[in-house]
Amino acid sequence: MTSNSSSTKATSSAGLTPAIDIILAGSGTSAGIAAIALSQAGFNVAYHMREYKDDPDQDDWSSVVALSKAAVNMLTRLGIINDSTKSQPLERMKLDQRYAQSVSGKLEFTDPNGLARVFSNTQLYKAVHDQLLKTKLTSLAAPIQSYENFEATLTDGSKVKARLCVDGSGRHSTLRKAAGINCKTDDYQQDAIVTWVEHAKSHQDQALQFFTSTGPLALLPLPDASVSSADTARTRSARTRSALVWSQDRPRAKALLSVSPEMFIEVLSEEIGDCRGAIHTIGPRLSQPLQYLLADSFIAPGLVLIGDSAHIVHPLAGQGLNLTLRDIAQLVDCLCDAKRLGLDWTSEIVLEPHSIERRADASLTLALTHQLQSLFKPKNKLSQMIRSSAMHAANYAISRNERLGKSVLGQADQGIGLTPKLMQDLAE
Repeated sequence: MTSNSSSTKATSSAGLTPAIDIILAGSGTSAGIAAIALSQAGFNVAYHMREYKDDPDQDDWSSVVALSKAAVNMLTRLGIINDSTKSQPLERMKLDQRYAQSVSGKLEFTDPNGLARVFSNTQLYKAVHDQLLKTKLTSLAAPIQSYENFEATLTDGSKVKARLCVDGSGRHSTLRKAAGINCKTDDYQQDAIVTWVEHAKSHQDQALQFFTSTGPLALLPLPDASVSSADTARTRSARTRSALVWSQDRPRAKALLSVSPEMFIEVLSEEIGDCRGAIHTIGPRLSQPLQYLLADSFIAPGLVLIGDSAHIVHPLAGQGLNLTLRDIAQLVDCLCDAKRLGLDWTSEIVLEPHSIERRADASLTLALTHQLQSLFKPKNKLSQMIRSSAMHAANYAISRNERLGKSVLGQADQGIGLTPKLMQDLAE
């Protein structure tokens, strides 16, 4: 499926215009995956690959992503990851409402076949970059500055014609703005602190999501620092590293970033209690502002939005990149089906159903994460009791109704609608 052909260079429209089907805006992980997927689907794709330098001193596990089984299937099919790619299985997830180390409500999900896998964002981007080097692409000399009337203007002033532009350039997309697509967006006035922690007890492949007195806090299981994927089974009794994602009001987040590691560990331990035993070490602390964004439409004439250009959700459900991969997988199906039927695959008639379905999936995910974030804001004793009762009731219902549990997990894994071909089980 993957072509090892060397990339060709795009020429400007003033000279010989190449037969480019799709031009990609953006150079991050999402845009790179889209370029690989669309090229492997048989489209002539133009893409600007940014220079990548491997930094051996960079901490690979300070920022992580949990990918659903469907997302892992997709990246495996595309040749981006394989069995040797270092990751951590996530088999169980527990949600706790916790105040002053007192657990007053809980909800649990379990799948012995795995709910998800946790990857390092740094290593995932490197895997995407390595696969891009093996993919047949038309190389752009510079990033895209604008796209209008089926012609892209690059930042170096050159122009390239393409039948369709797929915009994966991110939350500040100039192409989205130029196309007149409005967004619903707001700032949560919070930052997410991300790092890793070493703890005394094994995580046992379990993720923990706490709704604490100061904000949502997630602990995601990580592979031990010196363990390769092939050694995971042999070291199941170890597993004493977890990724931390802790959402805090912005002033408190800034304060927690500035305190000593010892003080940070003390504050963190007060919030999570003894669930992982004593915390010994923490990694570098980073932060990211928390916002939400939902574009009014995911398409415009000649333009399709994917990823953060189209939607941004709160990280407490870990659905950001999973949503983006569903954008890409469903776009590939949409374009390939239209092409096979001899239709104009760039037309709005073809792309409008794709836009509606993708926006519905993103809207549902945004609504769930936004409501969870609002619901578990610290308020008063009565609201805590109501939330606790709701969590106990939900946990009871899911434990007694297998179909309900599968439905909840299925939406998180595959979104709504039919499962895209790239995300189907690898045996299919």
